[in-house]
Amino acid sequence: MSSFFIILLLVLGGLLSASNWITLFLWFRWRQHASVVPLLGGVMLMVGLIMIKSTRPFAWAGLLADYGTLILLWSLPKIFCELWQTSRFQIVHQFISEQAGRRDDIRLFKSGIFTIQSVCIPPILCNSAGVLIQSFGLIGRWHDMGENFRLDGYREQRTLVIRQSSDKYTATEIGYPLACQYPYDAFDGREMTKIK
Repeated sequence: MSSFFIILLLVLGGLLSASNWITLFLWFRWRQHASVVPLLGGVMLMVGLIMIKSTRPFAWAGLLADYGTLILLWSLPKIFCELWQTSRFQIVHQFISEQAGRRDDIRLFKSGIFTIQSVCIPPILCNSAGVLIQSFGLIGRWHDMGENFRLDGYREQRTLVIRQSSDKYTATEIGYPLACQYPYDAFDGREMTKIK
């Protein structure tokens, strides 16, 4: 491999790693938030060090020299835990609602977390600027209330209660803004079918 390519890898990897460390400094000094670039700088440094025979045994240090990679490695257990908590294997109850051009998929997980994925076909007007929304998602906590379920923590002071009436379920939403001109995300009165 040419020495130009090795130097290029080391310089680019070093610059990316340095910029990641600068973001940390900016946050501590002025509380300015900036995103880091995980892996890229560390991997470039590591590959560059692997290509030099004398630094090959220490190539792993290239990964540790990059703050973005360190943060990613630190966060991996939490990321995997959150992925597991909302995986399909953890679903306790699932409800589907298809009404007025919107499909809602509500999933309640063992961990007490719920997710709502809503798709609007055709897209629905969501504000006075004329923006159309095609889909949105919500996340919060759910509680079992016997035959009913209470979902909260997903928007300000709103609470969604899913009540059973024979084989159907009906949603009642508490705390939805009364003067809302664009109720694209309202759930009150929606009928749902329990599929799990």
